[in-house]
Amino acid sequence: MEACVRRKAHEHGIKIIEISVENEHIRVVMKLTLSMTPSWALQILKGGSSYLFFRKKPNCRLRYPKGHFWSSGKFASSVGFIEVDAARIYVQNKKSPHA
Repeated sequence: MEACVRRKAHEHGIKIIEISVENEHIRVVMKLTLSMTPSWALQILKGGSSYLFFRKKPNCRLRYPKGHFWSSGKFASSVGFIEVDAARIYVQNKKSPHA
């Protein structure tokens, strides 16, 4: 899944600074262009990565028959230049609450 997210980000000019992929969560610190809203970036990454994932792993459609790989939930927040390092450390060290 990480490769799918990275590919879609690259295709749309989204720079991934830090990424953490777990069983039930994905956390990403990314840099967007000024013309891209966080909502649009999330739509690109979630929709595009699931499309790529199902193309590469067609048998996974058996588990997700409606094609909904991602849940509808999301969280986005902007960080300032100084706070980027704190966000990176959070993504690197945060463990899933379901673990």
